[in-house]
Amino acid sequence: MEEPIDLPRSAWEDPLKWLKEYDRVANFNKWDDMMCLANVYFFLDGTARQWYVNNEDALDSWEAFKNGLSGLFGDRQKYTRRAEEQLKCRAQRSGESTQSYIQSVLGLCQEVNPLMKEDEKVSHLMKGVAEDIYQALLTREINDTASFIKWCNYIEDMKQKRVGRPRFERLPNVVPVASLTDETDLVSLIRTIVREEVHRLVNQTQESLTPIPNP
Repeated sequence: MEEPIDLPRSAWEDPLKWLKEYDRVANFNKWDDMMCLANVYFFLDGTARQWYVNNEDALDSWEAFKNGLSGLFGDRQKYTRRAEEQLKCRAQRSGESTQSYIQSVLGLCQEVNPLMKEDEKVSHLMKGVAEDIYQALLTREINDTASFIKWCNYIEDMKQKRVGRPRFERLPNVVPVASLTDETDLVSLIRTIVREEVHRLVNQTQESLTPIPNP
């Protein structure tokens, strides 16, 4: 016998999730509706088991059990709203792997809208992924969740290789960020501009001091 699956114990938990898990067990064991109902007691726990015991006579079919469960623990809209609130602020946590974060967000997307578009899913993933991964992803073309996952795997693989690589000797005076322009060229450009501006001002001054010849 499988271990009992804990049913929702409060109105904040989703019975439909539990029913999906139970259906997987039932399908694996090739149970029909009668066997599903006969075995369900052994998969209940806590408040859900007590509810079943209290109403066992009325729960005379698998359909009656499912309807009673859904009616007791609330409607679907409540869980959808809760998933929406979680999705709004779901960020990758300290110590959480990127793949764990991705699957958690995609699960919330599925709860909110099973038909959610790929670009919307990517938007939810991007807004909460760890900062170093986010910065690396900005240089990539990501159109769907598959490409998001692919590049996350690639970036993390490169990070692992970099960590495992022997350290090279480093000088103490290296700059923290590379410049996008050559500083020497920039100084030369500034000097050229200053010389040209001084030359222009000198010419203007000389012209103003030159007397205008009498006709």
